Amino acid sequence: MKDNYTEHPWEGNIRALEDENAGRINRTQVNGGTINNCLHLQTKHQSYFVKYNNASFHPGLFESERIGLHFLKSNSTFNIPQVFSTGHNEDFQWIIMTYVKSSNPAVNFWQGFGNNLAELHKSSSDFFGLERKSVE
Repeated sequence: MKDNYTEHPWEGNIRALEDENAGRINRTQVNGGTINNCLHLQTKHQSYFVKYNNASFHPGLFESERIGLHFLKSNSTFNIPQVFSTGHNEDFQWIIMTYVKSSNPAVNFWQGFGNNLAELHKSSSDFFGLERKSVE
C-alpha cells in the first residue's frame, strides 16, 4: 500500500528543532479559529502547535504574534506557550509553538486569572503599543 504522507513546509523547522530525529510527524487538525488553520503535531519527542495561513494574507502576522507572546512571557505570570519559530514560503506563513492541551479549569482558575491580569497591567511604557508596527 502506498503511503500518501506529504510533508508540510514547517515540518522541516520541527525536524531542525529535534536534530532530524523526529521520525514521522503525526498531525491532528485543531478547530477553533477562522483566520488560520491549526494543527497539533506530535513527534517521538514533543507536541507542537502550528498555526498557518496563506502567505499573502497579512504578511508578517505571525512575526507580530511572536513578538507579542514574547512580551507577555517576559512581563506576566500567565503560562504563555514557547514560540519555537515562525516562517514563510511562497504559499504559506506559519508559527510553531508549544502545544497546550485543553482541560477543564480548576476551581480557583478565575481568581488566578484575575490576579495574573492585574499583575500584567502593572507593566508600563513611555508610549502606547509595542515597539514594532503591527500588521495592517
